Amino acid sequence: MSVSGPVGATQIKFVGSLNGRFLLPDRRLAGQSRQAVTCRMQSVSLSELAVESDVKVTPGEHFEAVFEELGPLRGKVLRSVKSGFVVALAIDAEEQASLSRTIEWLKKRHTRQATNKRASPRFDIRGEPCTVYAGDIEIECRLADVSTDGAMLIGDAAAVLDLHAMVKVGRVAARVVRRQPDRIGVEFTSPQSLKTLLVDLKAKRELVGQSAVSSFFEPGEQA
Repeated sequence: MSVSGPVGATQIKFVGSLNGRFLLPDRRLAGQSRQAVTCRMQSVSLSELAVESDVKVTPGEHFEAVFEELGPLRGKVLRSVKSGFVVALAIDAEEQASLSRTIEWLKKRHTRQATNKRASPRFDIRGEPCTVYAGDIEIECRLADVSTDGAMLIGDAAAVLDLHAMVKVGRVAARVVRRQPDRIGVEFTSPQSLKTLLVDLKAKRELVGQSAVSSFFEPGEQA
């Protein structure tokens, strides 16, 4: 059962731009547009989604979309606005709780970026092996690049892990923030030290409780 106009829905809101693609299922059933259309999200709450798009829509049309770092959303077109349209979301209680957590995460990340606009430098270490742990699941991957706040992992993890899934890469806690067919991007739950980062990322489950110092970034320097 979907939730319409949940209590507090307007208070939980993220205003920001995210890339996405959407479909209008009613038109597909009528044999019209069958292609997903690119768009940009302008804002999202637990009840409404503002979409920037040149596509002309009609209130009441069904809407389905997937947005980067937000995942799939569905609902009905509520009204048209100058830059696009607004969708009334149709989500159940479980989806509402998940969306609420994601919105809060997006707001916190946006605040961090606003106070520190320079992204952490990335180090290209393509080919270094690592293991992603999600509960009892173990996925072998290879590191593409890392920074103190995240990493790109090449492998089959995208086929197993959902967007925003909480995982451990070695002994480092992280959240999946990007998914592509052959790789995932993760954001660490807290900033990491470059001295120990590579060893921490490559740690096996049985070594997670042990400490180690990596000299990958600073050869010959000890902690």
